[in-house]
Amino acid sequence: MAGAAEAAFAGVLTDLGKRSVVEEATEAVDCSRGRTEISPMGGLANKKIYNKWNSVRNDLKHHDKRTASTVRLNLFDEAYWMIRRASANSCKAGVEIPNAADFETWRSLYWHQTCCIDARAV
Repeated sequence: MAGAAEAAFAGVLTDLGKRSVVEEATEAVDCSRGRTEISPMGGLANKKIYNKWNSVRNDLKHHDKRTASTVRLNLFDEAYWMIRRASANSCKAGVEIPNAADFETWRSLYWHQTCCIDARAV
């Protein structure tokens, strides 16, 4: 759901003629490459950076019989970053989320929990 919210708010921003936080972040990576001698994100192109940041969401969203039945991920970490991006996108779109700060507390409680999911059971 967090990934869907992130994508929905990114779509709202596009409709408003604004860029999503992911688009701004990848631009910032490009900018830092031009101003420094370091290569953040291993020199990946913006599209590849975006795909890397969204790989878990895409793996779960597009999972089918042709893919591995087990997906290993840190559910809390992945959800946290999707929520952060969704929250930032909603703020840019002028949509207030009344309980936006609550997830920071939630994140601090579950930081180290890693889950292994059998996709057949989902």
